[in-house]
Amino acid sequence: MKHQDGLTLLELLITLTIAGIMLSVGVPSFTQLLQYHRVETSIDSLYKDLTYARQLAAAYQNSVTVCPLDNNNNCHNDWSNGYTIFVDAGTANQFNSASDELLQTRAEFNEDDYLDAATQYRFSSDGFVSNNTTIRYCATAKDGNHKKELTISVTGVIAKATATSDCT
Repeated sequence: MKHQDGLTLLELLITLTIAGIMLSVGVPSFTQLLQYHRVETSIDSLYKDLTYARQLAAAYQNSVTVCPLDNNNNCHNDWSNGYTIFVDAGTANQFNSASDELLQTRAEFNEDDYLDAATQYRFSSDGFVSNNTTIRYCATAKDGNHKKELTISVTGVIAKATATSDCT
């Protein structure tokens, strides 16, 4: 009897069928895992940047603003293109290179995600903000399964939590 190397057509079909079944189960789970980590990474970055801004406000003894800037360097509410952190010594909520100091800029968030946030967060020289606020970050638009939130108290304390409601 002759020894044959390779696979028969039946063996190949069975192997491909099993691989297809495993992929159909694994790919959605992997997508969910990627969304989860994307939300965690994004909210952690935002948390660190807000904490950084609060600390610098106290260190500089001046207001520090975190916000996305429009083409005229005014704060606006579209966080999808990233945001800027600057010492806000001049006109409030407007970056002016003559009077303000640029501290940091952050790249955009994932285009599929949604950030429910105020137009700007301005820490005064004592690290306080004007009112209590919540920031929600959701994977895959407003009704994402993976969502996190940050709360900022009037005293400037920032806390992370799992969001209790959808982004709106």
